[in-house]
Amino acid sequence: MRAISILIHNFRTFEHEEICLLPYSLLLGANNCGKTNLIDAIRVFYEKDIKYEEERDFPKYPTDDKEAWIEIEYQLTQEELDSLKENYRTNSGTLRVRKYLCSTERDEEGKSKSGIIYAYINGVLSNTRFYGTKNVSQGKLGDIIYMYSSESSLTL
Repeated sequence: MRAISILIHNFRTFEHEEICLLPYSLLLGANNCGKTNLIDAIRVFYEKDIKYEEERDFPKYPTDDKEAWIEIEYQLTQEELDSLKENYRTNSGTLRVRKYLCSTERDEEGKSKSGIIYAYINGVLSNTRFYGTKNVSQGKLGDIIYMYSSESSLTL
């Protein structure tokens, strides 16, 4: 399983941005251009040493809505695809999931979507919790590895 894209909505300096990833991706840029915010968004998704805090992480500028979420799309191996619950399978062999960081919406059980992962079924975001949501923090959707250099670059 390999992350191939990340969509970030209302997280720090990201209003609504999609980042496409290659097998090895390198982030380069000037100071204060968002490299650390991208890495932190991924860390928040996986809850790796950092959890979402609205006061710190919701943008300080006016936004169109009060939702904050991160989506990651994964390219699956055939074995991973075969082991995936059938309704989450796609012809392209990918899995796309969204973790709501901050939401006023309720799911079909009437529970808040904040802090919960939902997956796409037939190209539509489900209103039912992703069946593997408890496994995400245990690394079932992969893990993040990054390196930092004082030369203003990060590697995913």
